[in-house]
Amino acid sequence: MSDPTTILKACPCGKVPDDLYVSEGSTYRWLYVEGDCGCGWMIEVRSAGYPNDPHKDYEAAVEGWNDMPRSQPMTDKMTPERALEVE
Repeated sequence: MSDPTTILKACPCGKVPDDLYVSEGSTYRWLYVEGDCGCGWMIEVRSAGYPNDPHKDYEAAVEGWNDMPRSQPMTDKMTPERALEVE
């Protein structure tokens, strides 16, 4: 479903996904969005509306993904568990 001209920002794991997996959220108003890099990071974005339009929902997913706050990418030495220890 991805558009070849779509530019995605890097995942918190440091990889840049080629595509996004978009699935239904807890209600029709929300979507779960995950990069295809396989690290498991997921965000929740508001759906484009009801009835759901897959193309508009994908655009909302890309916008939400790219607008997601980011810090420095994690490394193998900085797992989420290790990050909690550092704080």
